[in-house]
Amino acid sequence: MTTPNPEAVAWHQRGRELQLQGDAAAAEQAYRQALALEPLYRRSLNNLAVLLLQRFEPQQAEQLLERGLNGGPTLVDPAETALLLNTLCQLRLQQQRPQEAVAVARRLVQLAPQASHFTNLAVALQLSGQPRAALRAQWQALGLGSADPLQLLWQPLDDPQASAQRQRELQNLATMELALDPFGQHGWRLLQARLAAQPGHWARQPSPWQGLWDGEHVGELLLWDEQGFGDAIQCLRWLPAVVRRADCVRLWLRPPLLRLVQRRMPLPAHVVLQVWPAGAEPWCQGVPHLPLMSLPLALGLSGPALAAGLPLKRACAAPQPRPLRRLGLVWAAGRKTDPEADRQARQRSLPLADLMAVLEPVVRQGRLQLVPLQVGPDAQEAEAFAGLLEPTPPMDDWEATACDVETLDGVISVDTAVAHLAGSLGVRTLLLLPQPCDWRWGLEGKLTPWYASVQLLRLQQASFADEFRSWLYSCTVQSR
Repeated sequence: MTTPNPEAVAWHQRGRELQLQGDAAAAEQAYRQALALEPLYRRSLNNLAVLLLQRFEPQQAEQLLERGLNGGPTLVDPAETALLLNTLCQLRLQQQRPQEAVAVARRLVQLAPQASHFTNLAVALQLSGQPRAALRAQWQALGLGSADPLQLLWQPLDDPQASAQRQRELQNLATMELALDPFGQHGWRLLQARLAAQPGHWARQPSPWQGLWDGEHVGELLLWDEQGFGDAIQCLRWLPAVVRRADCVRLWLRPPLLRLVQRRMPLPAHVVLQVWPAGAEPWCQGVPHLPLMSLPLALGLSGPALAAGLPLKRACAAPQPRPLRRLGLVWAAGRKTDPEADRQARQRSLPLADLMAVLEPVVRQGRLQLVPLQVGPDAQEAEAFAGLLEPTPPMDDWEATACDVETLDGVISVDTAVAHLAGSLGVRTLLLLPQPCDWRWGLEGKLTPWYASVQLLRLQQASFADEFRSWLYSCTVQSR
């Protein structure tokens, strides 16, 4: 193994410092300077590929990784190979090529059998439809043998980054357990690891997992919504069971949710709804607090009781049967700035053209009107079908969206917040799920205990098109 060009090493170190400081543009220039001096400097190739992945430029990232893995024997080092394979695994996942990601991850754990690499393998196995193998790989990542992983919950390691990484591994294990049993108490308890999955939460006190409400009667209780809007809407079902256990309940909500809860949830006077104050942290307010998704643990709910009840009330009656049915349509789960969150959103999304291949003939027959409920950049796909879709109604917040949804005869949606909203309102909904899907929908079946009005349609099953048409038929003919 030869010694790298010292000037290239200096440029690489500069790039690494800039990357850690969050200056991606300057870091990229430093890595390119290093590569101009040492074209096969694998650490710079890897770090530059990481930056390109974060910018959603997978083709350029792949070229760099291939250069590092196949560019000759210069500076071959197992640690550098592991770095490149790790990033290549992330690339394959971003490209939605999970089987190839599995193959890369298997090479990676053979070369360097460390926790983060077993986690890569677990995620790839989960996305390739091997949930039990994924669970075993994630268990290996934690290195627990037969011990209960709950003993690691919120336990610190040597530094904030390592502590957060282990909690992310526990969170992964939780979702893999819940995919096999969405109501398993062990999985729900492990899911609490999400509260400690950011390095910043380990660097200061108090932390989000400190001062959590345990279900006992208290004078004041602060609840807060978390994660996506769909998660928050789903979790509102547990709020009525809380109000008897505190003299004052404050609920911090993001602004788009406030009017929805005010109008759709009749709550007693001692429940105070507030817009989440800018910069405020619920765990720093000096009172017992809890995120909404942790309510089942504090309330002692288990099994089917977890899914009981609907949180939202209709503001107007369901539409009467009419010859021309009106269906809402959502085809994309949105765009995210975080690469991992964006990968998950894209996995749940569908091209509008794929849906219109089934829907267009029914629209042209005069039996169906389609109301696009899509927001964000993906809404532009509707322009190609302007003559077949109604104009998108104004949706300033979730209350405005609810007013639109409850006037419809049904909703067709990918796994996103609109599906939770429609289900919570009791509106008939066809939920289009990728395989594998989010843990809360289970591995199989057409029905979900979360929402009686929702039918699940798993996209990769052979009967997908027939079941889609059957659902449409039930909407447009049988219900006239």
